[in-house]
Amino acid sequence: MIEAAGINEYRSSDPKSIRGSFARAVAFTPDSTAEPILGRLPYTADGVFIDSIWQMWLQHDPYTMIPSYKDSLLKLKAIQMYIGAFDDLQLSSNESFHQALDDNGIEHGYKVYNIGHEVQPLLNDLLVFFSEHLTGVVPTVSLTSDYYLENTDSLLAEANTDGILYVVPFSSSTQIDSIYKYQLATVDALANELYDFQLSELEYGKYQVYAISSDGAVCNIPGEFCIVPDTSSPILSPENSRVIHGDSIRVSMSKDGKLCLVDPGFFFLDTLWTASEIMNSSKLIGSVDALAGSEISFTTDDLSTKTYWIYGLDQYGIVTGPTAVEIIPGTVGISTNRAPEIMLYPNPVTGKVTLHTNKHDVYDLSISSLNGQLIFSREMEGTSHQLDLSTFKKGVYFITIRSEDFVTTRKIIKL
Repeated sequence: MIEAAGINEYRSSDPKSIRGSFARAVAFTPDSTAEPILGRLPYTADGVFIDSIWQMWLQHDPYTMIPSYKDSLLKLKAIQMYIGAFDDLQLSSNESFHQALDDNGIEHGYKVYNIGHEVQPLLNDLLVFFSEHLTGVVPTVSLTSDYYLENTDSLLAEANTDGILYVVPFSSSTQIDSIYKYQLATVDALANELYDFQLSELEYGKYQVYAISSDGAVCNIPGEFCIVPDTSSPILSPENSRVIHGDSIRVSMSKDGKLCLVDPGFFFLDTLWTASEIMNSSKLIGSVDALAGSEISFTTDDLSTKTYWIYGLDQYGIVTGPTAVEIIPGTVGISTNRAPEIMLYPNPVTGKVTLHTNKHDVYDLSISSLNGQLIFSREMEGTSHQLDLSTFKKGVYFITIRSEDFVTTRKIIKL
């Protein structure tokens, strides 16, 4: 600090002090006519002190600025000073600044190390300091609603800090100016309090929720949700669950979107959960755009004689499936009856789930866990049956529905 060091520090013949004096002259008292350094020093070439320039220097001195900026300093989350005992860059000035902070009641840390002007020995302490004082500075957003919502639903959101919650289009960037510019809904939020956003004025599509804290920090990872006309999963209707090799797999879907043919992998354990996982999977054999109710064909010429999975994705990314289709050799007899339509609702489920089919038949039902363990099995005759999952643990399960000439597997989520 300038005043603490005194004028003699800046009349030193030490090269470092000379360079520092020239830099301060240019920064604190610039003068384009004062060649060659283009700034005024607080002493003459003969070493005579110039008080008027010295006072101008002191206006930029952190030591003397403390009283003027005391309120701002008190708002800081933490102040820490790490000092080298053998540092040749003004140890006495740092001690004076430390004392001035104390005198003004500004809480801070002050630690002297037996080192010179170096950083490496105190890095561990620096990391601990940052981890203790930066935790929670950047706000985080939590959404308690489902990802897919209808515009008659409500969005529930909260942040871990006081500030403002913003709903913006998915295409908005994390820059604060972009959030301000494209905001669609906002609410002043207290830390860890749930807030309700009504979605009736928003169009169908993807959105993000950002939190900006009261001190202007922006969350790194926004919450995401998607408004859709209908949150129910599309229904897949394959023409047959068994197809002769060389014929086509024919399937339709109840919504506009995309039909995907996937190799299920070893032991059928590589289940795909999201549209992104399906479309980017190395197991994806092919995908076709589909209109609701229109029949789509997949050729089997290049497929092996085994079971494949069909997934359906609606235009907003809601996934249904997998539905199993078995490719069999041409010498095996096969029924050409159209496969029944299967509806499973509600899904996700908390208690009872209803299984409905449009074809009266005898079906074997089985429920298995993610790791393939059989948990439940029962025979069903007719077109409708209820299954009570209230005693099941929360998680993902597979329900397999099988008849003499039909088999399909559906994923269900127990909440």
